Amino acid sequence: MNQKGQPPSVYQNGGLPKHDVCPGGGSGSHPPDPAHASKRRLTKLEMCHPQEVEVHFAGVGPLEDDIKRLHDGGTRVFLHGFLNKDKVHDLLMSCDVLVAPSVWPEPFGRIVLDAYIHAMPAVVSDAGGLPEVLVPGTGTVVEAGNASQLYQSLQSYIEDRSKLLKEGKIAAQSTQMYTIERQVEAFERELATVARA
Repeated sequence: MNQKGQPPSVYQNGGLPKHDVCPGGGSGSHPPDPAHASKRRLTKLEMCHPQEVEVHFAGVGPLEDDIKRLHDGGTRVFLHGFLNKDKVHDLLMSCDVLVAPSVWPEPFGRIVLDAYIHAMPAVVSDAGGLPEVLVPGTGTVVEAGNASQLYQSLQSYIEDRSKLLKEGKIAAQSTQMYTIERQVEAFERELATVARA
């Protein structure tokens, strides 16, 4: 159960293609303690039933009306619209898997870092830089636009709770790759290589 006593959730960013908005996390945020995040997830997962899954959409775009119709139908689909950084953080704290099925070739999949900061796996499409950011063991890459692969990937997390915990722990540890210090070191190495050439 999440912090409000609700079933585990999937955070979907990118389902609204025009304005793929998620201003949260990134390199300026501090990652949670992986042990605490894993314990929180285990508690939530032990208390839920697999059929109790919610899907949360954040952002605005041309699919908004379709998602509103799903929500109006009494399903477990929630449309949050545009969210500021704090609200994205709050939403991600209550979710278990981040989904970014982008069809646009993004140059850098920053949304994956938001998943890592919140100790959760990410399911991303193979469009653009998303798969390059995904560290092995922290999620799944699916073919852009392939609904069957996306479904199968999400179903694997519903059926195997230990997969959520294992990948969430690795995800939280992966934030260390993106600290300012690591970025400065990499930049200095590249500059030194160019200077020697």
